Amino acid sequence: MLEQPLKFFVVFFVVVEPVSLIPLFTGLTAGATSRYKRRMALKAVSVSALILLLFALGGAAFLKLMGISLEAFRIFGGLLLFLLALEMVFARESGTRTSSSEAAESRRRADISVFPLAFPFIAGPGALATILLWFGPLHLAGQAALFGALLAAVALVLAIALVLMLLADPLMRVIGVTGANVAARLLGVVLGALAVQFVLDGLRQAFTVNCVRAERRSQVRRNARSQTSWPRRSPRRSKRVGARSAGRGTKAPSAARFCRPGVAPSVVSISSAYGCQSVARRSTPPRVRRLTARSTNGR
Repeated sequence: MLEQPLKFFVVFFVVVEPVSLIPLFTGLTAGATSRYKRRMALKAVSVSALILLLFALGGAAFLKLMGISLEAFRIFGGLLLFLLALEMVFARESGTRTSSSEAAESRRRADISVFPLAFPFIAGPGALATILLWFGPLHLAGQAALFGALLAAVALVLAIALVLMLLADPLMRVIGVTGANVAARLLGVVLGALAVQFVLDGLRQAFTVNCVRAERRSQVRRNARSQTSWPRRSPRRSKRVGARSAGRGTKAPSAARFCRPGVAPSVVSISSAYGCQSVARRSTPPRVRRLTARSTNGR
């Protein structure tokens, strides 16, 4: 019960990376008052919590509406987290969270709570992908306890981020930029391994689902074929049955019974018992036909 929430807490903590918010928040609020810093931190965490809650409740339904399978999103989310892990390991400027032009715009903004703190730094693409990967397979009605435990883990990570932003100035004097980068590198290694595991799980589930669907289709075809096909008999049994039915069957009436005088037995007009149709009989030999013609002319 506690294994999944604990694992999710580690993954979500590494993705949000609250330690990296310390130098960022210090740089964005340089020279501001303590009241302004407190208000920006509280507002950023509140907006982030609202965005994450919306994705946790309706993210799976949105993917289903768009026709995107959870396995495909798991693979994409794993690749996105892997790119984020590489940026953390090499201490590069995060291109998956924000661009250089957006960073320049954020320095000129008076309100930095929604952009760039709430989105994309706290509730960024990596965090949203993690929420969808973990909350997507869950059903709120049947797995309410696990759903609540994961929400509690999200709230705990956001609380840690809030505390670190409120204590950004004293922490920055202690750890400095180098300390924040070292912590980011260590967390990036863990995140990279978890991202690869996400991709492997997505590929495994995708191939498993395709194999199960193919097996079901083949089973349906076999059942339909067995229901519609007639039972086959062996050739030897078919010959025996045909011989028995031919021996017990009634003989066909002779063509001479339906012949009028002077009409050759090759084509016989049959009475209403035979549907008043002209039935072609086996043609007589030429000699018999000549004798029949002579007798008819003699008469």
